[in-house]
Order: sequence, then structure tokens, then C-alpha cells
Amino acid sequence: MVHGKALARVASAIILTLTIAAAGCGDGGEETGTGVSAARFSAAVEPADVFAKRMARLLATTDGPDDCANLEAINGRSFARFPCPPDRELAASMKSFRVVNHEEHGTGAVVDYVSGGAPDGASLLLFVAPDRNWGVARFGVLTERSVGTSDDGSRGASRAVVDRYVAAVRARDCASIGKTAYLSDAIRGRGCRGIVASVASLTRRLRADERAEAAYLGGNGTFSFYGVETARPEDENSTVVVMRVAGDRHVVMDVAPSPTAAEVKRITESFKLQQRNSGSMEPSPEEQTGRKAE
Repeated sequence: MVHGKALARVASAIILTLTIAAAGCGDGGEETGTGVSAARFSAAVEPADVFAKRMARLLATTDGPDDCANLEAINGRSFARFPCPPDRELAASMKSFRVVNHEEHGTGAVVDYVSGGAPDGASLLLFVAPDRNWGVARFGVLTERSVGTSDDGSRGASRAVVDRYVAAVRARDCASIGKTAYLSDAIRGRGCRGIVASVASLTRRLRADERAEAAYLGGNGTFSFYGVETARPEDENSTVVVMRVAGDRHVVMDVAPSPTAAEVKRITESFKLQQRNSGSMEPSPEEQTGRKAE
């Protein structure tokens, strides 16, 4: 479901059209999420909520070709794509955008927000792109607030669907891929050949690295994130976004390219070294996280 007619015209047409049954998700304020990120360093160059606010400002104020560069940069690393200049309805909705809460899990993040088009709340699903900037996986997912809810009741089912998905992609089992993943009508319309083609890159990696499997990064009662890092044919990493859609039913929503653990660690360590060489005796917050100063 989306923010109205404007968001229905988002170019990639990947805005979720399912109604989310957020069983066990509460109001986001009574439970503490138990999903713990496996990452020991910051994967992205800025916090997810800071990115979300910046994106909302762009969507609310961009009004001409000269202002489109920053929005196009986001589009270039995202699955959800926004027209520039944005539709008037979308721009008006983003003028009242407010982050309710957010959480990061390794190379994935959830931002719960309210806006003019979603006064009761919606979620923004993000992933860290290879350049360590946030990319938009899903925008305008209408659900109860998820951030801060526990993954106790969903982690088992989430893990099961990811494992089935990875096995299906490795085996080129189009029927099982179709049962475990959200696929666009365009992909499904091309039949088995289209489904297999849509995951060809991941299939190649998983077949080359037989030991590769999905590693849990963290999550909450509705959304969870996994990393699939492969060493062959070359080092590559993907962020897998999983959503609880009804009861114990989960689906793989997106598989996005992300930096490998070694890449993020190398960049972070390089940034720390630069900070130390600048003469600072005390580690700054930026030094501790590897993030740029806001």
C-alpha cells in the first residue's frame, strides 16, 4: 500500500501492495527488540534516520532540473526510484515527514515515520549500498510501528524462509523461489525462465561458493535482515530484506548489493587512522563509528 496515487507512479513499481499483518508487533514502545546486529562497526557513512530526513527534504523541496542531482544519486543506488521533480502530492506529503524511530542491523535498517500521506505511520526499508551510502529498498510500507518490537516470535520463521530461498536460488528452483520471495508481476509473467534470470547473479555466486549461507544481522517483529557474503568468484555481499506478512508467513522482499565486511572494516580503519594522524588524542564519536561528522 502506498501514499496515494503519487507513490503508485514510482518508477520501479516496487512499493509494497500487501497489507501487513504485524502480529506481535505492539506499539513499538513496550518491548525491546532482541535482534542484535552482527556488525561490530558502522556500515553506513551516516545514521539511517539522518538519511531519511535528508531524503524527505529533497522530495519536499526539489523543484527543478538543477536540484535533481542529489535525488538522482539516491535513485542510482536504490530499488525505489523517485521522479524529479517529485509529484506534487508526494512533495506535499513529505513536508510533514517525521521520523518516529529507527534501528540499524548491519547493512540494513528500518525507519518508522509519519507523513502527510501516511498519518498513521509507515516504514522505510534501507540497505547499505557498496559505496556505504543508504539505498532505498522499500518506501511507504504501511504497517504498525515495528522498531523496538521483539524478534522472538518471528526469527525462526524468518530464518526458515531465508534458508529455503538461498537453497532454491542455488538450485535454480523457480517454483521454490516464487514461494519464498516477493516477485513483481513482470518477473512472474515471464514464467520460470524470468524468475531464474532475475536471480542469476546470486545463483552464480552461491554455486561458486558452496559454503555460503545467510547470516542473521538483526530485526524486529516485522522486518529482518540477513547478509549473504560469498568468496567466489570474487568477494561480494548482499543484504537480504525479509518481511513478516501474516502470522508466521515471511517473504524475501529484496536482495541488495552491499559492501563486504572486509571492505567496511578497511574503510573504517583507514578513517580512524586519519583521525589519529590529525593530532587528536581522544577518539571522537566519528572515529569510534567510522562515520562522517554530521
